[in-house]
Amino acid sequence: MDVVVQTSLVAMHAKNGHLKLACHVFKKMRTAVINMYSKCGALSWARTLFNQINCKDSISWNAMITSYGIHGHGKEALSLFLEITKTIQIPDHATFSSLLSAFNHSGQVEKACELIDSMTAELGLAVWVALQAGCCKNNMLFIGEMATKMVLELNPDDLGIYSLVSNYYAKARKWDDVASVRKIMKKTGMKKVPGFSVVEVKGKLHAFLMEYKSHYQYEIMMQLLDKLDHEMRAIGYVPKIDFVLHSLDEEVKKKSYFITVEACYCLWPPKHKARNQIIDHKEP
Repeated sequence: MDVVVQTSLVAMHAKNGHLKLACHVFKKMRTAVINMYSKCGALSWARTLFNQINCKDSISWNAMITSYGIHGHGKEALSLFLEITKTIQIPDHATFSSLLSAFNHSGQVEKACELIDSMTAELGLAVWVALQAGCCKNNMLFIGEMATKMVLELNPDDLGIYSLVSNYYAKARKWDDVASVRKIMKKTGMKKVPGFSVVEVKGKLHAFLMEYKSHYQYEIMMQLLDKLDHEMRAIGYVPKIDFVLHSLDEEVKKKSYFITVEACYCLWPPKHKARNQIIDHKEP
């Protein structure tokens, strides 16, 4: 539902005296705005709106914990989780998954493992996926191996999860397992939608994704990126390209890793940057 439909629903429920239904829709709207602020990097605005919600449900708590998580604020996410335990609200699997994701994004995989050990309920797919992603990101391959096996045993039907598993095996240099996962994806007709990001410059949106060559300043940006790459390597920088699909040519791997929207963003003239923002739409 878009905001127009949701607003109409709130008005309709209010007119008919359905207060609970109106409040339910309104809460969903505020949660959507919290997610929007988070994706745009406006965490303080997201927290302000979150604080204005008087009767917070699990969706509201999870949205704010996730917002902290994707920006690497593990300490704040944990603090928020502890606040939940002081209320009548009972943390659900989504809450634990959000907190796990926060730990993983902030490099606190050990805390994530401790949290899993403390959980008495049966662990769902989302929990194992969060742990597996964190292990892959933070190079904890031994724990990641266990989490990856648990993910596959639960037979996920989400393409993004299989991509995460494939990335883990690539990072562990287990190419036979990479091929096996890719075979499953191909057999089931799965095809990954490329993640993309959007940069807003002076009110105009610019979208970037892997192998994107249609931007009118593409050649200029590639020349500058190549120059930066050489300068960074001269002082010891070595890109981590192990997780990039091994069947690609080595040079393509480097470009696939190096060409990110954040890199392209850095290439815009400084006079524009004060009014710019990056909106992430990266697929798992």
